[in-house]
Amino acid sequence: MSDWGESSMAQYVPPANIRTLTYTTPGVVIHYPQVSGLANPRAQEAINQRILLQLHEMERMQQQVQTGTNPQTTVTFEIKTNERGILSLVLTNYTYSEHMAHGYTIAKGLTFNIANGHAYALHELFRPGSNYQPCSRPRYSVNSRSVTSLFWKTAMPPCPRTRISISLTKRS
Repeated sequence: MSDWGESSMAQYVPPANIRTLTYTTPGVVIHYPQVSGLANPRAQEAINQRILLQLHEMERMQQQVQTGTNPQTTVTFEIKTNERGILSLVLTNYTYSEHMAHGYTIAKGLTFNIANGHAYALHELFRPGSNYQPCSRPRYSVNSRSVTSLFWKTAMPPCPRTRISISLTKRS
């Protein structure tokens, strides 16, 4: 037996247990995360409430965009990190309504401190002095002839720091 025997090795345990809950109604399938097993029950409740609020906001946004009939919605999530006291998720809502040209996807990232339930804003994830600045691209209005020349001859310079914001809600 080496100096690194089984008894001396700590087993990795993620800081938050995540289980998938599913809500379904005709035309709607929502798979969303529920956090459990945290040492601080208030933090756990705050995180779960923030996830639900974000899902509701994303659905509200979809209702403004997908104005056709018979909307079909699928909601999923991805765990981006669940370690060192940080839980980061991406919630995705795809909705297609009949008589619309195409569906619409909204994705929203949420990052939490699992010790206290704090939901981080994007600027909080950068070290002080890192020169973080929110960046938004200007909206352009061009006619169809200039779109081709604008797209193929000039590329918009990449935004060095981009804020991505997306959300969802329960349909009545």
